[in-house]
Amino acid sequence: MAKNLPQGGLQRLIQERRGNRSYESLSRDCGGTPAKPNLVRLATDEYKSFPRPDAMIGLAKGLKVRVQDIVVASAISCGIQLPKGLAGSSDDLVIPGAGKLPDESRSMLEELAGNMLWWQEQVEAERSKAGDSKAAEGDDAVDNVTELRPDWGRMAADTGEPGVDPEQQPED
Repeated sequence: MAKNLPQGGLQRLIQERRGNRSYESLSRDCGGTPAKPNLVRLATDEYKSFPRPDAMIGLAKGLKVRVQDIVVASAISCGIQLPKGLAGSSDDLVIPGAGKLPDESRSMLEELAGNMLWWQEQVEAERSKAGDSKAAEGDDAVDNVTELRPDWGRMAADTGEPGVDPEQQPED
């Protein structure tokens, strides 16, 4: 295996996402492209040029990452300096394949994520107003996120509230 593989490069991405699969198995998961010998070369050798587009698409499929992730990792492996933020962030949540969803579904996911991020910003703003010491201590007093799970341990009969008689239910 080649030494000094670049952090964030394609070699490391392949090695990390391969898991315990053999290169032959990973090649099958990639749809046969890249083939096993090329996959081994991409995972272990230093190189100065990008993989072919069909190999990048296959790698994205087999590694279950976006093609963009393969392109960025390939650029890093080739020694190309990328602008800060282009390579993504550990704060990013990626849902592989979500770009293939219908426009309405994609919009719904984007809106939901936007709303959740807005609420998170509000929580962080409140925590910063309360002082960094409380935020550092993990004070949840300013947390405005509500858990909507029912309390399954507490039934209507336990509280004296009228329950539902299954014998009285209308038939379908």
